[in-house]
Amino acid sequence: MMHKMTAAWEDFFRTQQIDWITTATTDAWLSRVKTSLDVLQSRHIYDDLDALVINPKHSGFPIRRHIDMLQHSRARTKDDPAKLRQAKQMFLDTLFTEAKISLSALGHVAKCYADNRLASESVIEPFRFVGLFSLRSPSKERDAYVCIWERFTDKPMLYVMVFEADVGWQQSADNMSELCESLQSVTALELPLAKVARRMDISDARIHPKWVSRVVLGPVWIPGITKDGHVIQRLLDNECNDAQESASSVLYEHVLSEREADVSTSRIRDQQGRKHYVTQDYTVRSEPVYRERGTTFMKETLFVPHKLIQHLESEARVRLGHQLIALER
Repeated sequence: MMHKMTAAWEDFFRTQQIDWITTATTDAWLSRVKTSLDVLQSRHIYDDLDALVINPKHSGFPIRRHIDMLQHSRARTKDDPAKLRQAKQMFLDTLFTEAKISLSALGHVAKCYADNRLASESVIEPFRFVGLFSLRSPSKERDAYVCIWERFTDKPMLYVMVFEADVGWQQSADNMSELCESLQSVTALELPLAKVARRMDISDARIHPKWVSRVVLGPVWIPGITKDGHVIQRLLDNECNDAQESASSVLYEHVLSEREADVSTSRIRDQQGRKHYVTQDYTVRSEPVYRERGTTFMKETLFVPHKLIQHLESEARVRLGHQLIALER
């Protein structure tokens, strides 16, 4: 159901220049998303007792429970080509002897195939630290870094944070553990981006986030399955009865630090009791949509089946025109 969409996302990101994010990073991220969706579909498509559940509101992706189970299963699964060959042979034997398709045998083949992919390929995780990279800092008193991490709450998200660190902050095991713990905690929900930046700023007095960005995959809109007030969802429900004719959104947003505020006379301390001497003030544009997302900049791209675009009312077509990318069959 999602093959066409993931292919469209891959083509899209390979033509984009996104601050601090390389094509290799987005390729690897999307590969994990695609593998996860493929594995989940293969594991659940023939299992009536454990059906694949889609988050119907504001997501369109499998619910978090399935993502957590992927991690649990991956830790216990081994790549076993012989088991897959045996399952395929069993299916063929049943087909030739009984002259009909056995759903149980077909389900066993699908599950063996999914287990082999799960054991040999990376899948999305609730939290995945991608890397920390040094930058040239304009300040002699601080070092500069760019940090990248992946998050899945109800949708796949890719975060970037550019920050300055006091000279005493080093990439030690303890500091990296504390950083990852803060990243995981602060982005446990899809908060407005300025709130994410402020919470990261307060979490450690030694680091000073200057830029935080986020790429959000979704929501995915599927006719008859997802429920959303967006004009694209209404159009799908009215004009399509095929779940393959889905649509989606990709959102890119960032927030910038406008200036540093001197808080040396305050009693603000971080999680470890270290005193804050400065905090960041972040620029959020005044328009309602920017205030809601807590961003300085945002750009949404919509992926919509080509045949549906012509059904858009003229007003909606003008309003959404610069955001639309047509999906061919």
